[in-house]
Amino acid sequence: METVWAAVLILAILPFILPVRIRVVGVISDGGAFSFSAGCGILAGLIGARYRRGDQAETLGITVGARQLLRLNIPGSDPDSGRKKRRKSKALKSEGNTDSVNESVWGRLCHMGALARRLRTPAWGFLWRVLAAFRVRRLKASLLYGFESPDVTGKAAGFIEAIRPMLGRRTALTLTPDFTRSRLDGDADVDVYLWPPLIAWAVACVIPTAATLWFSETRRSRRMRASA
Repeated sequence: METVWAAVLILAILPFILPVRIRVVGVISDGGAFSFSAGCGILAGLIGARYRRGDQAETLGITVGARQLLRLNIPGSDPDSGRKKRRKSKALKSEGNTDSVNESVWGRLCHMGALARRLRTPAWGFLWRVLAAFRVRRLKASLLYGFESPDVTGKAAGFIEAIRPMLGRRTALTLTPDFTRSRLDGDADVDVYLWPPLIAWAVACVIPTAATLWFSETRRSRRMRASA
């Protein structure tokens, strides 16, 4: 019995220790058609999930090996519902009581600047730790791009050529500028590994700063309510 529980514990811990392989493939045409698929897996793809989105439908599935055990069709969203919700939220905000807001615009800007200065170093540290958790296995793209202004297209082409030697051997980019019109047509394939322990370490490093900031903001809001 102890052996069974030990095996179950190991299987439960493995997804948080082993690297997660993530692959994203997208195709876009000049006419506006777009298809997108993303998948992730552990244990060399033994267990994974897959998401696909096309012009007509969205699907989400769970895979074990090469077989798909579960497939869910995601219904499309109504664009008008989002507009209705936004209009309703704006109406509620306009009807709300604004007497409790006793800070000036300048005071809010100063407060936001102070928060930005306090969060600058932790935010950069968190960003670099998260980026270090990713390992690029393959990055392949073949795109035909262009902007309305030929000058902007030329600057983008120069920037791409400047950073191309820095991308490494695992990157294969075929980016062709089109100086005649604005367009984006092609496909891309991104294959990376994600190490969950490094993500957990990045979150653990930012927790003390976030907790300190939360307590200070809580005390500040209490003092404001008491003085109101």
